[in-house]
Amino acid sequence: MKRRQINSLNQRGWTLIELMVVTALIAIITPSMTYLFTKVEQGMAADEMHTQLQKLNEATFLRVHDRLLTSRRFFQNDSSGVSFLGRMVRGASAPPTLVNSHLAKVQNNSGSFSPVTATSGDFGNSMFFVGYDTPTTINNLGYNAPVTVKGGTVNYGASNGSGPATIIIDVYRFYYFYLTATSSPVSLVKGSFSLPLYRLVEWRSVQFADFYQLDGMTDGTLKTNVVTWLATAANFPGSAPVTLAWDHTQTDPALAFYSLDTAGNINFQGSQNINEASWANISKSSSGILTGGFNYGISGNVTGGGELPTEVKVPMYAAANSPYPGGFEVGLSGGSGIGKQVLFRSLLLAKGGSPRVVLNDNTSIVNIRDVW
Repeated sequence: MKRRQINSLNQRGWTLIELMVVTALIAIITPSMTYLFTKVEQGMAADEMHTQLQKLNEATFLRVHDRLLTSRRFFQNDSSGVSFLGRMVRGASAPPTLVNSHLAKVQNNSGSFSPVTATSGDFGNSMFFVGYDTPTTINNLGYNAPVTVKGGTVNYGASNGSGPATIIIDVYRFYYFYLTATSSPVSLVKGSFSLPLYRLVEWRSVQFADFYQLDGMTDGTLKTNVVTWLATAANFPGSAPVTLAWDHTQTDPALAFYSLDTAGNINFQGSQNINEASWANISKSSSGILTGGFNYGISGNVTGGGELPTEVKVPMYAAANSPYPGGFEVGLSGGSGIGKQVLFRSLLLAKGGSPRVVLNDNTSIVNIRDVW
C-alpha cells in the first residue's frame, strides 16, 4: 500500500513580506524595551540614593543630637570660643577644616532662626563644645564615664578613719564637628558646572577630669590617692589614664587647665593643648548596593539651577564666603549662663545612575546646657 504524505503549513518557508514585518516589529520593540529597562534602572538608582541619604542624615542628626545633650559648655564665635578652639590639636590623620569655616554666634536680635529675620553673620558651619563623657568605645576599647574609683582602691586620711572610699569623678570631652573638602564633586550637567561635596567630621578630645571635684576634696590624703589613681595607666583600658583636668568657670584657656600626675599632684598648665583621642567621618554611607554606585556628600554653596530644584539654597541662613558655609549650617540663640538653642541644617546630595541629583535636606533645633 502506498503511504500518502501530508504537507503541513509549518513546513513552508518565510515569505519576504513576513520577514520584513518581523524585522520591523523587532526594530520597534527592542528600543522600547531598552528604554523601559533604562528607566527602571534609573528609578532604582534614584530610590537607593534617596534612601541612603535619608538614613545618613537621620543617623548624623541623632549622633549630633546625643552629643549636644551632654553639653556643659558650648563655644561660640567670640574671643573666648576662638581661643579655646585654637588649643585643639589634630592628630596626623585628622582632615583639615573647610576654608573660612567658623563657629556660630548667639543671634544679636530676638534670637530668631528665620532665614528672613535672623542675622546671617551670626551663623556658622561648625560646633565646638565640652560635654559630659559617657560610657563609650574608642578603637575597640571601652571607657567608663563618669569614672568610679572603687572602695579599697583609695582610702580616706587618718582623720577620717583611713577606711576605703568610693569616689565618682565627672569627666569631659571636647567635641568639634566641622566640614572638610572631598575630591568627588557632583556634576550638574544642565548648569555646566560641578558642585563641590563635603564630609562632616566629628573630632573628640582626650578625657578631662572635673577640676573642682578634685580640688574641693577637703581630705588631703584622699585627694592625693584619687589623683594618683586617675593618672595611673594600669587603671584604664588601653593605658589611657586621665591626666588632665578642666576648670569650667574659666573663659580663658590660659587659666582653665591642669595636669594630674602619679604623685597625686594637680599642676596648673597655662599652655595646655586640647589633644585628640579620635576622629570619625560621620557623613559616610554605603553607595551602590543595587546600582553602580554614586557620589554623595554635604552640598557646597548653590542656589537651585542645573539638575537641582530652584528652592534648594545653600546657604539658607549664613552669608557665603568662598566655600563657607556649605550645606551644614549652625545657629545659636539664648542668653548668657542659661540654656541655649542650637539649630543645625544638613543638605546631602548624590549623583549616580539617575539623570537628576538626589537630595535630602534636614534641619533640627536642640536645647542644650551652657554654664557661662
